[in-house]
Amino acid sequence: MLSRASRLLTCALFFCIVLTSSAQWITQNISLRPGWNAVYLTVSPKPADCDSVFAGYPVETVWMWNKRFSPVEFLESPDELLPRNPHWLVWIPSSEPEAFLSTVFQLEAGGTYLVKVETNAAPFSISIKGQPDAPSIDWYPHALNLVGFPVNPVAPPTFGSFFSHVDGVDTDLGLDNQLFELDAQGRGRVIARPERTNLHAGVAYWIKCRGDMDYSGPIAVTRGGLDFGRVLKEQDLTIRNVSTASTYTVIVAQEASEAPPAGQPELAGAVPLSYLYKDSISNALSWGSMATGNLSRTLGPGESWLVRFGVRRNDAATYTPSGTNGAAYQSILKITDSGQSILLRLPVVAETEDVHILPPGPGDELDQHHPNEGLWVGRVLLNEVSCPAYTSNELLPTAETLPFRLILHVDGTGQ
Repeated sequence: MLSRASRLLTCALFFCIVLTSSAQWITQNISLRPGWNAVYLTVSPKPADCDSVFAGYPVETVWMWNKRFSPVEFLESPDELLPRNPHWLVWIPSSEPEAFLSTVFQLEAGGTYLVKVETNAAPFSISIKGQPDAPSIDWYPHALNLVGFPVNPVAPPTFGSFFSHVDGVDTDLGLDNQLFELDAQGRGRVIARPERTNLHAGVAYWIKCRGDMDYSGPIAVTRGGLDFGRVLKEQDLTIRNVSTASTYTVIVAQEASEAPPAGQPELAGAVPLSYLYKDSISNALSWGSMATGNLSRTLGPGESWLVRFGVRRNDAATYTPSGTNGAAYQSILKITDSGQSILLRLPVVAETEDVHILPPGPGDELDQHHPNEGLWVGRVLLNEVSCPAYTSNELLPTAETLPFRLILHVDGTGQ
């Protein structure tokens, strides 16, 4: 049974997670031209508010399609967009009289946006530092979708090869293809030769989806990052070849995190990351270090690769935070293919007993922790609900018992 106190505890848990999460940092460079630009973000910026990201740049407005309100069945001219259009959310600079109409306040990884730049401005680039995330597209079926993809700028794939792994997108209809790129005037330009036209990193496109589809690219991962915290020693990551016809050689490498933005936990050093493998001679399981080289495996059509990662906290470099934001060991996990056409980056973070994401409060000691501190996993059986209007004890039995799993976090004080 979940009591009112339990519900309050769950709310407090999620609030705590938001406050204490850390990030691993990388910069995405977005090239913008005068007029309209369709942008795809691969990082969650920090700071994430539009006023900070676009401060000092000649950006007039930023639009985000409100896909939950209505599907897009045909392309409209962005020049006809109005701030009160329910199909779109908009950011207007705070210096403008209509700024109070803004409905987009923060940018996030995986987001796609139409960015309007002043027509008399010169082309420029915005460097956005943030935390990478695994791509995940929420397709709207039987409609156009404004989407971007995890392509590698070294050798980006063509539209034809990228969508050859999925049945939900047509690429062989010529001028009737429902694949569009946005020009500077905001017009949708049909991609009539998808087998000769390359996708570009950081660019969003209008793509028609024929039905229900779960596809972000030919290589997919099961999680958005590896967060070991101060307790976890091992975590699994599954990498899957989504294609039903093509073979991919997947390469996994550990990259250094950039310096954190102001106000974030300090970079204590790289995460001492290991991986579990089976020795080909002795057939015994051993741990290898990601610092000594990359991992690779050739995946056949539909094949998955489960990689178990571990953190060697004893090998972590000694670090003493110099500020008040605490510190964490942070890295980036880079996943690509041998042809360098697909690129995914995941954050990796770990802590030790004497390095914390959040600094201690007044009177706290770093070496004093509650014995129950950490993550606890349990199974809940919900068999009663709160109904004060119908029963004297405010509880009413359910028709059936509902089982579900629950994760609770206990902090250093036992709360």
